[in-house]
Amino acid sequence: MNNNEKPLILSIDDDPVVLNVIQRMLTKKGYRISTTTSGKKAFRYLIKKKPDLILVDIKMPEMSGFEVCSRLQENNALAFIPVIFVTALNSEQDKAQAFSYGAVDFISKPFDEDELIMKIQTHLETKDRWKNIGDNEISREKRMNDFVLFKDTLFNTLNLCPELKSRFSRLPATKIYSLCSDLQMPSAAMAKQLAKFLGLHYTGTIHTDKIKLGVLPTSFCIRNLVVAVDNNDASNTFVVSNPFNETVLEGIKGLFQEKDKCRFIVTEPENIITLFQ
Repeated sequence: MNNNEKPLILSIDDDPVVLNVIQRMLTKKGYRISTTTSGKKAFRYLIKKKPDLILVDIKMPEMSGFEVCSRLQENNALAFIPVIFVTALNSEQDKAQAFSYGAVDFISKPFDEDELIMKIQTHLETKDRWKNIGDNEISREKRMNDFVLFKDTLFNTLNLCPELKSRFSRLPATKIYSLCSDLQMPSAAMAKQLAKFLGLHYTGTIHTDKIKLGVLPTSFCIRNLVVAVDNNDASNTFVVSNPFNETVLEGIKGLFQEKDKCRFIVTEPENIITLFQ
C-alpha cells in the first residue's frame, strides 16, 4: 500500500443490504472499500488485489465465513490479513471458533457504526505490527547455553546412560518434545520440566474464554504453538509449548516495546493444537 493511500477493506456478505450499509459507513470515514457477495468471488478478487483487512459474514451459501478464513490461512500471501467476522453469533464458543479459523475479532449484527470503525482501526494497527513478525524469525537453530544446561539437567534427572546422553546431546531446541516418545515420557511431564527449569508457570488447560484474538497471526500460532491469553493483569501473556523456541521469543519481542511486560506460561503441544481443530 502506498503511504498516501487509505487502507483497502474487502467486505464479503451474501446480503446486499448489509454490504451497502458497510460501504456507506467506511467510505464516509475515508476507507477504500470493495464488496462481494460470496467467498468464491472474494478469492477471484484476491488474485488481483490484496486488501489490508477483510470483513466477512459467517453464514453464507456455497462457502461460509469459516471456510473463507481457513483458505486464507492456507495461503502464505494472504494469511496475515486481519479478518473480522460480521455475524449474528456472539457466544464464547463462537469466539473460540473464530480464533481456530484465524479471525482477529468478530462483531455482532446489527452492528454499531462506532464499534465497527473502532475494531477496524484497531486491527489495521495490528496488521502494521504483524509486518515485522516474520523478520524476527530465526532461520537456523541458535545455540543457547540455557538449553544445553536444561538438557543436562533433564538427562541427569532421568538417569540416562552415557550412550543416550550422547545420542540426544545434539538435539536442537525445536525438537525437544521428540524426546518424549524415545524416553516414554508424557509430553505434559516434559512441559512441566521446561516450566520448572525456567521458573515459569505450567498449565494443563487453556480456557477458550481467556483466548485473546488478534494479538498474533494465526499462522504464526499454529506453526510455533503459541497463543495469547488474558491473564487479568497488565502483562501480555502467552501460553507456549516450547519456551526455548527462538522464533516465538523474537517474534513476540518484535511486537512490543521494551517497556511492555511479556509473561510466558508453558503447556504441552497438544493443548494448543486442539484449539485449532
